[in-house]
Amino acid sequence: MYHFDQDPRLANVHPLKLQIIKQLAGSSSQKTIEQMLPDMIKLNSELGKRNLSFTKNEREILMDILTEQASPEDKRKIAMIRNML
Repeated sequence: MYHFDQDPRLANVHPLKLQIIKQLAGSSSQKTIEQMLPDMIKLNSELGKRNLSFTKNEREILMDILTEQASPEDKRKIAMIRNML
């Protein structure tokens, strides 16, 4: 199992971004990718209001977290999304 909270890539992530990543990770185990998309859009909007955005590295971490907790069907969808980023 992937323990994102121990991921060294998160060491220098802005505290607000880290909070959002943790929030998404906590809620993703009970939701499908379709159910998470509105939450992700809302959180991304909140970042934008603070003139912040996820870096490519941070998006990769987010995708790793979502993939780890996803069903096989959602893993395929996440792979398609990842290819578009």
